[in-house]
Amino acid sequence: MNIGLDAAPAPAPGATSTDKSRTRRKYLLFLAVNFAMLALILLALATNKHADWRTGLYVETLFLICTLPLIFVSSYRGRASLLIIFLAYYFATFALKDLSDLLSGKPPALIHSGSLFTGGELAILLGVLCYIIGYLTALVLLPRQSAGAMTRLVTQGD
Repeated sequence: MNIGLDAAPAPAPGATSTDKSRTRRKYLLFLAVNFAMLALILLALATNKHADWRTGLYVETLFLICTLPLIFVSSYRGRASLLIIFLAYYFATFALKDLSDLLSGKPPALIHSGSLFTGGELAILLGVLCYIIGYLTALVLLPRQSAGAMTRLVTQGD
């Protein structure tokens, strides 16, 4: 799937073994990182008597969404660099405290009232999805020759 992210598309039937290996490594990295986070959250849920499984689900869902570029981006210095930086910042801003509360044994700062996600958590998850869709749309609409256009769009507001 090549959508202008400096992505290496899925290997074609006649692709070289290097292309297949690179794609396989990207998927394995994505899976390994997300399984490691899932294991960490499950460990925290097992050892923290105050932990709520819905908080763990929220943290894992946001982490999964924020690591999606690991599959599509072939270079962390390409057109998707701002996307990668923003998603890391987004996760740190909206989920790192929940994760640290899970790991430290503190009671949750937010009590769930029976629903899977709170209204704020839903807004955060939808916000990151809208950002990813908007960024990808801009990459598709901007020609590849305008390599610095995304950076110029961001800095023009200053």
